[in-house]
Amino acid sequence: MSAYLVVNRQYFGQGPLATLYGYQIMGAMMGHAVATFLGGMVYELSGSFMPVFVLSMGFSLVGVLAILTLESTKQVLIPDWEKSLPPEARTDAIARLRPEPRPAPPSGALPEATPGD
Repeated sequence: MSAYLVVNRQYFGQGPLATLYGYQIMGAMMGHAVATFLGGMVYELSGSFMPVFVLSMGFSLVGVLAILTLESTKQVLIPDWEKSLPPEARTDAIARLRPEPRPAPPSGALPEATPGD
């Protein structure tokens, strides 16, 4: 299970978590692709996997240090993130664009015929 989802909820509260997760995974996959290519180049140049492993450990330590410098997630850190969006992109504006649900037919009533039935 990825910690992205938990951390995103703490940073953004009820924000666009699916979109954030998509961008995070996209960035991670691009990093994996680049690292694989560069690791192969280092192996071809050195003839050994040892420099590749040393570089991998170094980048991992940089990642750990970056994580340790993040703010605590004990509270939502960006509660009003939606205020930076244009008015038409905010949740209340999107809710107004959705059509009203049709009332349920009375019990035992037949549904209305639609063209093509």
